[in-house]
Amino acid sequence: MGVIAIHDQRLVTALRQVARQKQVSVEKAAHTAVYRYVRKAERAKIRAETKAFWAMYPQLLEQYLGQYVAIHEGKVVDNGLDVGTLYQRVHERYDNTPVLLAQVTPEPVRELMFRSPRLEPIAL
Repeated sequence: MGVIAIHDQRLVTALRQVARQKQVSVEKAAHTAVYRYVRKAERAKIRAETKAFWAMYPQLLEQYLGQYVAIHEGKVVDNGLDVGTLYQRVHERYDNTPVLLAQVTPEPVRELMFRSPRLEPIAL
């Protein structure tokens, strides 16, 4: 486990106040704040990858029909017929970075799957 230092004294003071109000340790308050920030960033990335998926959908249909694609930074970075195998390759390459995994089907499907420790629905 790493150590993160907060050098902004105003932020440290605010964090202590929040911890006191919530009756938790400063470490717990900091952990919760950072966790929420990271989750928000992950969700924003998946929303961006979802937009890229739909923008590329006509081309994806031509090239990857019936396959799963992995979308990272707005580009197809991998594909395959088996989502489990694709997940493994994506995880090996990108570790815990959010990467959208979606199946390319003839009918647009509004439910997408993405690689994450937790699966959550995506509002489109």
